[in-house]
Amino acid sequence: MTPPVSTTCAQGIGAKTLSAWRDDLLPIAEAQRLGAHTSTCAACRTTLATFETVAQSLRSQRELEPSDRVWRGVRARIARVPRRHAHASIWRGLGAVASIAAVVALFIYILSSGPGRRGPVGGTATMTPQPTTSSSPTSTPSSIPLSVAQAWGTQAATGTLSTQLDATHTFQATSITPDGRTLLGIEYIPSGTAGRMGSASAGALDIATKRFTAFGVSQVANYAPRCCATDGRYAIVADSTAPGATCGVCHDRYWSYDLLTRQLRQVAGGDAYQGILGSALDHGLLFLSTGMGIQVADLQANTIVPFAGTATARVLAYTWPYVVYTPASASNSSMTIRVRDLTTNAESTLPRLSALYASAADGSVGLTITGDTLFALVTRGTGQGGSDLLELDHLTAPDAQPYLLVHAPTDLGILASANARLVILNGGLALAWDRVERAFVQVSGVTNTGGSGDGARAALVGNQLAVIEPAPPPNAAFAPQQVTLYNTAQLPTHG
Repeated sequence: MTPPVSTTCAQGIGAKTLSAWRDDLLPIAEAQRLGAHTSTCAACRTTLATFETVAQSLRSQRELEPSDRVWRGVRARIARVPRRHAHASIWRGLGAVASIAAVVALFIYILSSGPGRRGPVGGTATMTPQPTTSSSPTSTPSSIPLSVAQAWGTQAATGTLSTQLDATHTFQATSITPDGRTLLGIEYIPSGTAGRMGSASAGALDIATKRFTAFGVSQVANYAPRCCATDGRYAIVADSTAPGATCGVCHDRYWSYDLLTRQLRQVAGGDAYQGILGSALDHGLLFLSTGMGIQVADLQANTIVPFAGTATARVLAYTWPYVVYTPASASNSSMTIRVRDLTTNAESTLPRLSALYASAADGSVGLTITGDTLFALVTRGTGQGGSDLLELDHLTAPDAQPYLLVHAPTDLGILASANARLVILNGGLALAWDRVERAFVQVSGVTNTGGSGDGARAALVGNQLAVIEPAPPPNAAFAPQQVTLYNTAQLPTHG
């Protein structure tokens, strides 16, 4: 008799973390670790299979069309959550609002009827756990976010658009090009035949004309390609030769689309590198963390070569010219971290950054770089103290050490990207840390109800910020989006 499979992961990895990993919401290093873990953990694979069963069921449901009365009630309840006052009620209120939204969604599901719509889918430390420096600010700002109107005024946005292209074609944006002219993402097209899946194609949407250009990478809608990281010249798309397979990273293919010449090329496949666990793109270089160590692809020269470290080396963050990586994967408590300047090939260890990983214990650390400044989001395990956002200036300087920008009593989500003005975090809220105002800005009023990818998120590339929100009803499959655009170089300042 076959013994039952335990639904409890031996490493204590829960459903929330697996859901975030499934939706590509985890930091690069954490996603890589989970990718390797899930290929051998029966409990985690069982949980992931349950997610897929639920997703398939939701995709087959009829479209939910709640009445205006229901939506007015939901909006009125959300509007009653206080946002202006500097106390913890907003953070406490998020769970309540999410619960209300879930109950309303269930109520709608039971009572509604209508035509169907199907759905879519970054040496051992010896420092103290929380380093500080004399150059850190003398006061710690509140973690309570400001609204966009409070922080930047009511005229800050440069434009808005809906991603409903026509009666049958829907675009879902994931990123924006640095010139602010193009959104990148997936176009969904229904099959037109009952019981058959539609198609999902990676491509670019011209913001001015709403004209979609396909890259040439497409799959059935239930297993849409993952699109797109961009550095302005190239866009990176990933798909799978075996959608739904147990070892997903073993079957991934990474494609490069040249936005200038409109040429598509396969860069690497997971089958050749014992799986591809994560990637980072900038300046025409694509760093891949694989089962055979770090590989770096020069997209213009059409070459790919090993980078450094052992077969377990992983990239933690990359923005030209700095690559932050670990030469050999290890637990947070014993992580060795190095940085290389690609312009000089000079390399050094970052013991103070290793200390941050040690301080996270069984939590997670996310990194992002802009210029020579590194930001770190340290999220500790449940009940261990919430999240810290830290900054490390001149990251290659021998005496550089991170200092605390702000502490939040809850999980701030995923550290996505940064520029001279903003640091972007996507989680229960789409947040921007305003480096000038020294305050969080809640860039969307839509909350993500549990790491399922159904909430708002912000994409920051260069100076261009795209705030991407699902159009109502929430959680509708293949739903269009409302995108609000900002040029962060033009955001107003106060004082």
